[in-house]
Amino acid sequence: MANLKITQVKSSIGAKQNMKDTLRTLGLRKIGQSVVREDSETVRGAIHTVRHLVTAEEVDSTMADSTKNTGEEQVRSARLHHLRPAAGAKTREDPRWPR
Repeated sequence: MANLKITQVKSSIGAKQNMKDTLRTLGLRKIGQSVVREDSETVRGAIHTVRHLVTAEEVDSTMADSTKNTGEEQVRSARLHHLRPAAGAKTREDPRWPR
């Protein structure tokens, strides 16, 4: 069965609540984020609901598997990035830290 790669291209700010819920159901949170879903009537209906906020394209199953893995790795690295202090940031061990 074919798969669909869905990418959010516009923000959900100002959209109705049902459209925000549809994006969340599809697994989209941020602009530029992509997910791969199986092609079904339910998914196509959800895409139709938010068609002005997303783009969709068909991908074969082998490409879909590789896309899923890279997406998970990007999410993990983004989460870890927020746990580290920025380069040159003041920390409590830094003598310049305000007391």
